[in-house]
Amino acid sequence: MRLKQVHVTNYRSVVDSGLVNVDDICCFVGKNDSGKTSFLMAVELLNPATGDRQIDIVRDYPAWLLSEGEKAMEAGEPPDVVTATYQLSDNERTDFENLFGVGALTTTKPEVRVRCELNR
Repeated sequence: MRLKQVHVTNYRSVVDSGLVNVDDICCFVGKNDSGKTSFLMAVELLNPATGDRQIDIVRDYPAWLLSEGEKAMEAGEPPDVVTATYQLSDNERTDFENLFGVGALTTTKPEVRVRCELNR
């Protein structure tokens, strides 16, 4: 499984990273306190090997947008924090279906989108 694109929104100091393409070599450059570490922390949430880390609205949502995020949570629509597009090989697609059942993947495209939401 290969990470192809990442989009981080409303996570710590990152309000909207825009769509970031990921290739074999990827470099983040920016001034101090521009959100590089926050972006990478959000991307780390996609990796289940790092443990079961919950995204906390008070700790992780930008403070100046907190009331907006809380309203979305109360409405039962938790905001997305990070979305990613992965490219699966044929073998990985078969392994996924063997593990979760045929039809668990909702697309036949080689790319699959994954998203992380805020939790209370």
